[in-house]
Amino acid sequence: MNYVRSQVAEARRHADEAERAFEALLARLRRDEEETTKVRKEQDELLQKDAETRQRNLDLLAEVEKERELKLGARRSSWP
Repeated sequence: MNYVRSQVAEARRHADEAERAFEALLARLRRDEEETTKVRKEQDELLQKDAETRQRNLDLLAEVEKERELKLGARRSSWP
C-alpha cells in the first residue's frame, strides 16, 4: 500500500512540474508574440520611411536633371 501511495505522490509531483513548465512556456509564448508584434511594427515603419526617402531621392534627382537640362538649353540658345 505504501508503494502505491508513493507512486501516486510521485505522479502528482510530475504533474505539478509539468503544469508549471507548461505555464512558463505559455508566458514565454505571450512575451515572444508581443515582441514579434513590436518588431513587425518597427519593420513596417522603417520600410515606410525607406520608401519615402527613396521617393524624395528620385524627386531630387529629377529636379537636378531638369535644372541641368535648363542650363544646357540656356547655353545652347546663347551660342551664336
